[in-house]
Amino acid sequence: MSYALCALYEVPGTRYDERMKYRHIRNMTPTPSEMPPSSDPVEIAMFAAELGGSAPELDLHGLPPDEAVRELDMFVNLEFAGKPRRDLKVIKIVHGRGGGVLRNAVMKFLKTCPFVKRFRDAQDPAQTNGVIYAALSPNKK
Repeated sequence: MSYALCALYEVPGTRYDERMKYRHIRNMTPTPSEMPPSSDPVEIAMFAAELGGSAPELDLHGLPPDEAVRELDMFVNLEFAGKPRRDLKVIKIVHGRGGGVLRNAVMKFLKTCPFVKRFRDAQDPAQTNGVIYAALSPNKK
């Protein structure tokens, strides 16, 4: 990481300033809690849903991948298409940890779903690799 890239994370007079100043020397990237808040509305909505726990949740633990994808498809259609919206809606998908087969099936579906604008793993260490947050929008791009 070059010093110029590190300068993006420096905010003079804040806690980011001293911590981020010499990150390039240690060749480390900032953790999510060290980064300044994003101005991306999709990321803000997903972060707020993760913090507030307000996102509708679908638990797919123990389901075979094909059945889980059918459940996910019905859930996405119910949450998005059932309620016409012009803004973003964030959903929480709990697939659990394990061999990754269910997680891969969920991610494959989300990549092809026309309602999904963006998705990502949870940032909470207790939920990482077990929960995915997805932002639904009428305009995918």
